[in-house]
Amino acid sequence: MVRGDFSKYHHATHFAAPSAVELDPRAFLYSNVSAEVGLISLEGRPMSRISILHGGTWFMGGDGCRIGNPGNLVVTPIRSPTYSGEVMLDMQHSGRELCSWLSTIEKAHRVMVPAWQEEHLKRRSNTSFWNLYRRFKLWRRSVPKVEFEVEIVYLDLWNKDRYGHPLPWAVALFRYKCPTHEEGHGLWDHLDGEFFSLSTDPMSPTEVHLLLQPRPGYNQPLQVEASNWQYLSGFVSGMRLGRTRDEREMQESWAWAASLYGGLQSFMTVSGKISDLWMNNGKCYFRWPLHVEWNIFDDTVCERLHRDANANVVGALKAAALPTVKIHVTGIDLFRYSRPVLWGVLDEGILSINAGTGILRLEIDTDPRNVPNFERFKSTAETTRAAGLVVKGMRYLLGTAAQQNGEKGYLKSWP
Repeated sequence: MVRGDFSKYHHATHFAAPSAVELDPRAFLYSNVSAEVGLISLEGRPMSRISILHGGTWFMGGDGCRIGNPGNLVVTPIRSPTYSGEVMLDMQHSGRELCSWLSTIEKAHRVMVPAWQEEHLKRRSNTSFWNLYRRFKLWRRSVPKVEFEVEIVYLDLWNKDRYGHPLPWAVALFRYKCPTHEEGHGLWDHLDGEFFSLSTDPMSPTEVHLLLQPRPGYNQPLQVEASNWQYLSGFVSGMRLGRTRDEREMQESWAWAASLYGGLQSFMTVSGKISDLWMNNGKCYFRWPLHVEWNIFDDTVCERLHRDANANVVGALKAAALPTVKIHVTGIDLFRYSRPVLWGVLDEGILSINAGTGILRLEIDTDPRNVPNFERFKSTAETTRAAGLVVKGMRYLLGTAAQQNGEKGYLKSWP
């Protein structure tokens, strides 16, 4: 075990590409996959955010160490000179060590539970009957749970494997979350500051690379095709009628406070076009990996923004050409739920003031069918919206010409 406060190491963290090392063929028994995991991209985001990993939510399987309820996979990127510089992923060494470390710390934590229960009963019995506040605090207190603080220091949502399938990944540092001296009656203080490290320097934590909920067989080619339903979904979104101005103001007035707060508290911003929002089996997605949940009104964010984009010529032009959509991410949890989750607010508009949405839940979905479905939906919606734009433009020109002719008296005989 190693101990220390790794918060001070975050500023020194760098994400250099893995250097060439001498490879042990035994390391690749389960690592026949090549991807750009571990290499920094323009769409990746450095950060410093804490997710909590609860006790017992990891296991060592045949494909490596799985972390959290989504089953995030621990990998070690290694650049091999014999594979044209491609990054190979070792799923065994770091993963085995991390799973072992987590289990060791969990065992060391649980060993102290009987002593805590005994000490807790002693303190309750020794508390004066008239000390109501202390009696209430001790009555409410329960055995401290096993928890680990996982600092997410890098996130790449948009990475794809060599076959074009979604392969999002993150870099994290793992540390035991020690109960406070008061909550733990001082019984876990000897574990305070324990963190995961494979370094020869006992004060240096080790960066862990995580594939976020990789699909079964993610390291093998898979033939996927877009659903024909995406033609219909894209057509409907391209033709959907816009809301009136009164409807927009009534529905959005309450959400300004949440959107303003989210914009100020965000640690990452994801940008895109309205056409990057699409419907998949009745669910709203942003690009291919983010399932957007927003259950405040009667429609989804996707339906709402596509409808607004079709309200007028300006909206259609914005949807087709301008990256007016911004999702300000305010929270992240990669371990607690069945999928990795982000929270944030969405703004649409050049000034980011005309579409306050309140808080959104963004699930990371690695279904390989999402990529072709997204591309088909987007192309269909843009084509349909472009056709609608031509019709609206012709109506505008004809209406203007008719008005001018009427003013000159040419159309006075019309009813």
